[in-house]
Amino acid sequence: MRAGLIASLAGHSAILFWGLLAFPDAESFSVPQVESLPVDLIPVEEFTRLRVGERTAEVRDVAATQPSETEVEEPPQPTDRPGESQVEQPTPPTPSPAPTPAPEPQPVTEPEPAPEPEPVAAPEPAPAPPPEPAADPEPAPEPAPQQEAAPAPQPIVTSVAPRTKPAPPRRTQEPPREDLNTEEIAALLNKVEPERQQGNASQEPASLGSRNGAQNVRMSQSELDALRGQVAACWNPPVGAVGAEELKVRVQFNLSQDGQVSGNPRVLNSNGNPAFGAAASSAVRAVMRCQPYSLPIAKYDAWQEVIINFDPREMIIGG
Repeated sequence: MRAGLIASLAGHSAILFWGLLAFPDAESFSVPQVESLPVDLIPVEEFTRLRVGERTAEVRDVAATQPSETEVEEPPQPTDRPGESQVEQPTPPTPSPAPTPAPEPQPVTEPEPAPEPEPVAAPEPAPAPPPEPAADPEPAPEPAPQQEAAPAPQPIVTSVAPRTKPAPPRRTQEPPREDLNTEEIAALLNKVEPERQQGNASQEPASLGSRNGAQNVRMSQSELDALRGQVAACWNPPVGAVGAEELKVRVQFNLSQDGQVSGNPRVLNSNGNPAFGAAASSAVRAVMRCQPYSLPIAKYDAWQEVIINFDPREMIIGG
């Protein structure tokens, strides 16, 4: 191994010695100094400080700024060297011209109105032809003899006919008596005279009858008493009112076949007494409160329309 190391060192030394002998005139590499270039710094504010233009401003010719006559010394031009490049100088931006103002609008002239046409004269109307003589009218036919209409049936009318003369009304108001019973009220309310149910029905001023003209349908006395008693049980008259002789109320109402009141009861009379309204309301309430009425369906033609007279004077019973 020692012999190999010695041989290697000897070989390398021989190569170095041969190189020194083969290139004795080799020049050393030297780098020349590069000269610096002059650079001018221009501030950006000179190009950004511009004023805002106006559309209505006048257009003026501004003279361009003439450059000064002083000569600028040119820097020495460097010699061209490999790897060198010239620096381009920035070109200043050209200022934009001022905007041209818009032309003023011209006034619009209104068109002249067209002349009105002259009215044309209306033509004269032609004369009307003479009327022809009218023909003789034909004789009118004789009217056919009309059949006599059947007399309208009268509704049930119950009039008051007290057994005894009623006592004169009291002027002072008294509390209503609680010992009144329905039998006494029924005896004093709307009593039918016996002679009204006898004789010819066509001669009676107010009698029982049917609307369809059946003259043989009549209500018996017991049926009328039952109807009066039913209404009297529902009636609360204004007892002791001043001027009770003026508070007689006449009420008309219609009944359906099941005994219900059809429509609203109607008050047939009126009076200037202030208490008449209360008396009429009590009579109407009595008619509506007592429905349905128990009446024979076979005699519906006789009781489908009823008129009842309510007289508060008959309700004053002395002790």
